[in-house]
Amino acid sequence: MTASGSDLVLGIDFEAGHGEASLSDLASALDGHRVWESVPPPATGDYLKDCDPEIYTRPWLEELVGSPDRIVAVLGVCAGAPLAVTLAAGIRRAGLGQPQVIVFDPAPVDGNVLAREFGKALESFAGQITDDEQQQQHAVGTLTADAATATGDDLVPPAVRLEEAFRTIIHGACSRLRVSTALEQQLADRFANYLAYLVACSRASAAAEFAEATVILSSHHDTGPPHGAGHVVRLPSEAGRLLADAAARVSEIIGGRPW
Repeated sequence: MTASGSDLVLGIDFEAGHGEASLSDLASALDGHRVWESVPPPATGDYLKDCDPEIYTRPWLEELVGSPDRIVAVLGVCAGAPLAVTLAAGIRRAGLGQPQVIVFDPAPVDGNVLAREFGKALESFAGQITDDEQQQQHAVGTLTADAATATGDDLVPPAVRLEEAFRTIIHGACSRLRVSTALEQQLADRFANYLAYLVACSRASAAAEFAEATVILSSHHDTGPPHGAGHVVRLPSEAGRLLADAAARVSEIIGGRPW
C-alpha cells in the first residue's frame, strides 16, 4: 500500500469479500500515514504450531524491528480482531511503540465459520464436482458445523479434515478441467493458509483483551462488540462499506482527537 509519512499503521485481514471495501480503501484516506497490510504466513500443515497466535504474528513483528517509522495503530478486520490485539501486545513488549488498536466488525470463529468458508471455497468448482465428491463435501462440512461451539485448539481437527477434503475434491475437479498442477497446488495452499488464519484468530480470542481497543461496528453487525471492549463506535454503514466509510473516524482516533 502506498501513503506518505513516518507514522505506520498495520492492518490485519485475509481478504475482503467481492465488491467490498478493503484496507486499501481505508489506507488511501489516511493522509500522512504509511499502511502495511499483513501477508499471512504459509501453513506447513502443523496446525497446532502454525495457528499459535504468538508464532503466527512473529514474522510481522520481526519485520518491524529496525523500522524508523512510529507504529501508531494496529487494525483488525472481522475475524482478525484478536490477532490485532496479539500483534499490538507483541509490539509493546518488544519496545517498538505503543500503538492503538482499532477493530472493525469483530466476529468470532467457530466450526460453522470453517464449514461455511469451506463451501464458499468450492463454489467455483460446483459444476465439476461429482456426486461422490458432493457427498464428501457435505459430510465433512456437516461434521465441522456440528462443532459450532468449538473454539481455539478444538478447531484444529476439523481444520485438518477440511484441508484434506478440499485437496481431494479440487484434485478431481482440476483433473477434469485440465488445470495445471501448479495452479491446483496454489489453490489448495491458499485455502490451507486461510484455514490457518481462521484458527489462529480463534485461538487468539481466548487471551485477547479489548479494554483499550476501539471497536467500530457497521449498522447491521449483529454479534456486538467483544466482551470488555473499551470504546465502541457504530457507524451507519453497510458491512461491505465500513472500511471506506470509517476512514475519517480512524484518522481522528489515531490523531488523538475526541470522537
